[in-house]
Amino acid sequence: MEAAFAKKAQAADYPLHVMLTGTHNLAAIQAWAAEMKSKYPNDSFQIGQIGPVVGTHLGSNAFVILWCRQVDGIL
Repeated sequence: MEAAFAKKAQAADYPLHVMLTGTHNLAAIQAWAAEMKSKYPNDSFQIGQIGPVVGTHLGSNAFVILWCRQVDGIL
């Protein structure tokens, strides 16, 4: 996942907003966010946890990364 993100992040000519989330693993997501923030200091990050309905289908300890163009004044 990180390799796919790195490729897109390097190609982007604008800052990204990155959402890191998972299932039943908040401490691991927080550690992942800290690592990613140091690698990509120009991007903004948000962390969270997936709720039980979707989490049931993903299973415990899933990791998810989403990103989009960061828009000033939105977040």
